[in-house]
Amino acid sequence: YAKGDIFSAPIKVLSDIDDTTICSLHDRRFPKGVVYPGVVALWEALDLGPDSKPRSLGDLTFITARPADLLGWVEDQTRKKLRGAGVSVSSMLTGSMLHLLSHAGMAEKKIQNITHYHALFPEYRLVFIGDSGQGDVRVGERLLTEFAGSVDAVLIHDVVGTDAAVRAQYAERGIVFFDTYVGAAVAVHGLGLISDAGLRAVADATVDGLKKFLKDIGSDIPRLDLPHEEICDKMRLTLPVNGYKVPRNIALMFFSEDPGQFFPGMSIEVVRFLDDAGGDLIDERAFTGPVYQQVR
Repeated sequence: YAKGDIFSAPIKVLSDIDDTTICSLHDRRFPKGVVYPGVVALWEALDLGPDSKPRSLGDLTFITARPADLLGWVEDQTRKKLRGAGVSVSSMLTGSMLHLLSHAGMAEKKIQNITHYHALFPEYRLVFIGDSGQGDVRVGERLLTEFAGSVDAVLIHDVVGTDAAVRAQYAERGIVFFDTYVGAAVAVHGLGLISDAGLRAVADATVDGLKKFLKDIGSDIPRLDLPHEEICDKMRLTLPVNGYKVPRNIALMFFSEDPGQFFPGMSIEVVRFLDDAGGDLIDERAFTGPVYQQVR
């Protein structure tokens, strides 16, 4: 969709939990259990819509592979963690032990849940937010096929360092990979799903969340209590050009969502061959994204 294609129907946000809402399994950038900076602000921005005049509020539903248990302990612990992040109202569609055996099984259970859910709320459009660590890409593909015309966006939090070329291929099919929730907000803002104020709110919340994270791990940066621009100046990440401050190359390499757009070919490529000279290629992988992420 092009920017400005505003839909009158209200939106239901369907969000995964592990490695989408809470750092849990594959992501090594944050400690386990951390709620990702900016994710709550993105839900709120989608709830408010492109003109901050929502037709309904509280339209967040978690769809997770986590299985339900008879005593409800798993769901209670999950909700407790979410309440700590400021999420007081939400629904939850859980998985099953049987479907945990494979990524395909997890995806199938999520699709089953979404099918039943959409039958209850056919007037709502859908935004799906998942991650690249398990079966959510497969869920997104099926949503765009089986619910064509009802899905406004499929967003995938990349926690496994997906190659830029692969990301581009998925983007052509309507599946957007992102590294931070600022990137996710830019994507849905471009689709006309959130307002300018919503985009700013996600950016501010992400920066605040990162500052809190740095404080929690003992970094001195948050103690400076300076505006973001001044912190960048003190870290010598910007320089003046024609009366404007622009990021240095090192800033783009370390802190941009996709440094490859500024420096084509900026990636680490690892290739393994058979032992003998000139042996056949047996494995190849490219690591993309910010430099700190590539070398982890």
